[in-house]
Amino acid sequence: MVEHWGVYEGLRYARKLGFKWKELNVDSLVLVNAIIHNGRGSLMSSSLVAKIFRLLDLEEEVVFNHFYREAN
Repeated sequence: MVEHWGVYEGLRYARKLGFKWKELNVDSLVLVNAIIHNGRGSLMSSSLVAKIFRLLDLEEEVVFNHFYREAN
């Protein structure tokens, strides 16, 4: 759930700063899959994933990458 909030707040902040292109490196495979596969994932965070999708609709380009926690 913390990863979801981090992505959401990070996208909001980057948008506020005016960045048009963003690359997010996330260590939550569940979150990356939920975003790539149109929100299918944990029901507990489905409203937060929906908020992320609304932000993504406004964005120019966002690239999501999954990295294992050990690579951070």
